[in-house]
Amino acid sequence: AGPLPAASAEESECILRWLERPGTRLVHVDGLLASPARGAAAMSRWLRTVEASRASADPFADRRSMRTESRPPRIGAA
Repeated sequence: AGPLPAASAEESECILRWLERPGTRLVHVDGLLASPARGAAAMSRWLRTVEASRASADPFADRRSMRTESRPPRIGAA
């Protein structure tokens, strides 16, 4: 059991590391917490790059003949 009734020590340490990072804030909210619609806009360029690279990836693009050899060449053989 961890230091809190519903959390392990590892979970508590993870939250503590997050809280100690610069720029982390805790806020008290009366009602519902809402984020702006464009809250993740800073990541949109990166996400477009990731999606483009994922779309262009073709694992079967290499069409070289991969014939089976009963005796593979030795290391250092010319």
